[in-house]
Amino acid sequence: MRYWTWALLLTLTLATAAACSHVFVVATRLRAAASPGGGNGNGSSAPTTGTLVADNSRCFVCHVNFQEEKMTVSHAARNVGCELCHGSSDAHCNDENNITAPDKFYAHGDVNALCYGCHDPKNLNQVIHKNIIAGTFDRKVCTDCHGDHRMARRTRHWDKTTKKVLLTNTVESEKMVTLPPAK
Repeated sequence: MRYWTWALLLTLTLATAAACSHVFVVATRLRAAASPGGGNGNGSSAPTTGTLVADNSRCFVCHVNFQEEKMTVSHAARNVGCELCHGSSDAHCNDENNITAPDKFYAHGDVNALCYGCHDPKNLNQVIHKNIIAGTFDRKVCTDCHGDHRMARRTRHWDKTTKKVLLTNTVESEKMVTLPPAK
């Protein structure tokens, strides 16, 4: 055989091996996310980067600090991505002027109701969550204790009802990119 034939066969073999490897990795991640141990397959409840199933990379382009944020990581390990709570937010993602709000976001008082859509309050630790579930602890919402699901540095503030920009804390050339705090 000629050199180019061997090169073509080798390329096809390597491409097939890479495709099979990708399928194996995806299948392994799906099995791990579904495992009772919480997503990492070793019985621990802490997900690892290798077990993330939901693809939030589109959001992480600007919202870098959420790549390591506890709530985002644990939900992604269970194939729950940003879009489930915030919508696809296509206009928000494509707005280089950063004035278009996400499709969905929530006022402080609406956070718990959103979380209860997936997390049944009956299944929460009744002692710890007693006042929150009863609604008698009005200043606490799920994200006050579970993760730090807030922008590290907000450059835009929107009215949660009208989605109109309320306040802009940025110079016109600055983008919405947020960086993790320096350690």
